[in-house]
Amino acid sequence: MCGFMRQSSPMSRSRSRYESLRDATPRFVALAAIGLLVHACGGGGGSGSTAAIDEIPAQPPEPITLVDSVPASGGSVSASISEFNIAHLGASDWQYRYTGDCAPTGVAVRRGLSDLSNETTYPEVVDHHLDCTLESGRNYELRADTTAGDGTRHRASLAFRAGTTDPSQGVRTLATQERSEGAIGRLYERYVRNAALKEFDAAVLGAVGAAIVAQLARANWDELSRGRTRFGSYSERVSYPSRKADGSAAMLSGLIVRPRIIDEANFVRPGRVVVLSHSTGSHPSNLDIEDAWFMLGNLLAGRGYLVLAPDNWGNGETAGEDTPETYMMASRVANTSLDMIHAVREDERFQTFFDPAQTADLAVIGYSQGGHSGMALWLAHALEARDTKIREVYIGAGPYDLHRMLQGGLLRLANRCENNAWCEIDVQALHYYVERWVTPGYFRYLETGLTSEDVLVDEGFASSFVTGYLDLEDKFDTFKVLLQLNSFTNLMDLIGTVESTDTLFHLFHAKEDSVVPRQSSIDLSNTLMPAFNVALHSGECNGNLFNQLSRLETGAVHSVCALEMFNRVLKDLHPVDASGASSPWQDAGAPWQALAEQRALQAIQEQFDLKDLKGRWSAEDIESMAANLEAMRSPAAGELAERLRMGATK
Repeated sequence: MCGFMRQSSPMSRSRSRYESLRDATPRFVALAAIGLLVHACGGGGGSGSTAAIDEIPAQPPEPITLVDSVPASGGSVSASISEFNIAHLGASDWQYRYTGDCAPTGVAVRRGLSDLSNETTYPEVVDHHLDCTLESGRNYELRADTTAGDGTRHRASLAFRAGTTDPSQGVRTLATQERSEGAIGRLYERYVRNAALKEFDAAVLGAVGAAIVAQLARANWDELSRGRTRFGSYSERVSYPSRKADGSAAMLSGLIVRPRIIDEANFVRPGRVVVLSHSTGSHPSNLDIEDAWFMLGNLLAGRGYLVLAPDNWGNGETAGEDTPETYMMASRVANTSLDMIHAVREDERFQTFFDPAQTADLAVIGYSQGGHSGMALWLAHALEARDTKIREVYIGAGPYDLHRMLQGGLLRLANRCENNAWCEIDVQALHYYVERWVTPGYFRYLETGLTSEDVLVDEGFASSFVTGYLDLEDKFDTFKVLLQLNSFTNLMDLIGTVESTDTLFHLFHAKEDSVVPRQSSIDLSNTLMPAFNVALHSGECNGNLFNQLSRLETGAVHSVCALEMFNRVLKDLHPVDASGASSPWQDAGAPWQALAEQRALQAIQEQFDLKDLKGRWSAEDIESMAANLEAMRSPAAGELAERLRMGATK
């Protein structure tokens, strides 16, 4: 019988409840490009004969143009892959069922859309997370079929091929480092003396900024300086079978850090495997002590944890001009992270950290870009039926609404903020991230309908882009939809979508953060709150010292808050046997004070001119700088403080 859809197989994980969800796809006719295909079945009767009503075939569903898919339409995937994504626009009264050549099961994740040129027809974008088993060398088609409230039928479909060859299976070690217990205890100090030296590179402002952070560290960062280290560590740069941006098979890289266990028979698992989602420009698999995530991985391994830090496609071993990172692409980042988790879970070398008879519990940690990636990983993982479970998510300062963040910066440029909280953003920093990180991947891997020249000009945003984006020109609708497809504050009906709601979310965000406005975490908290236990940590990354730091350097608050979040993570993820050996306590502010003194001497030697400072800061601000330097009680800092006061009065 032609014109009818095949029935899908029963849903796994009791997913039959998802078949009745009123899922959706958004508003925006230009993207949907829905055309009616009329199909007539051949059959009986000569000329002039009339078919009975029950013999008239049903008209085929209207095809829906895909907004995005993983794998790419017509592409090839590894036969070992079982997770797929189909994204399209839709309406709130659409219901879905899944059909195809591999009896797929799945869940429709709905996100609301806003600020499009036509918001009436398709108010949602729907991302179908599908699962099915493939055979090598076969062609496949996956279909999401829907019936609207008015009875019309629609179909989103994806065709691809399961390849006959796969990359080398399993986790392969590319490079290793070994550290003693004492060396792990010194990593924090080494990180400050190396990485922070570049962050606070200006003479006067670097001295004042480091002096402020020294006070913060002494007051709050006890765990960073006195990690409860009980083991040495093995750090490994590894490769593992995963996917390129188009979904085809590839080996990706990542970091694995594990404790150096001497007495394995008496080793007690700490109860979690930790997954780190790296931030922008971070490369933990490089095994570099200047990388904050590499430092954190070793500190946690020193407490007995197995730590995994996957690289995105286009980062680590796959980095290159022709392979931009899958930056802020939720499904792609989540898929590659899941691939690493599954590969490690099945590797015999790491079975010490897993109880084969129990579900393995995970904790996910991410900051900034890593906060976005951490949310993507949690969501994709929550929709799977696997032998791991994410118990805690620690994320800070993430851009959880990509559209609102970009819109806020453009509103500020156009002087149209009108008390919009998303306008509290450093437009220069926004431009840097859009130019350096967002557009290379989005314009390479996704169909945005734009080029970089449509968005960017030398050292800024194109004026036509600013006005067109804000004034809802349809030219920018596709880009807006893709940004909202990869956001999380617009998630709809999480209780009906996610089967388990017992994850504890810890959100961190400085009030003065102008790289990613704090409204991002507030909106995410409001999205999660009805279904999940959410802790929006207002005590961390806030207070007078953060306020003072924000007036010096806009990016410093964003960076320093990550260390404050790390300190909280280490407090929560303490060793199983807290009475065991620990590294001796160190002054958490000491390396920051040493850095401040170094910059103060540099400023004095350079005979700095206070004219620039007086033009940017008030006399009250300069007095605050001097007071922070004096609090260090060092000759160099004291002399710099005196010169600041003298210069302010001239």
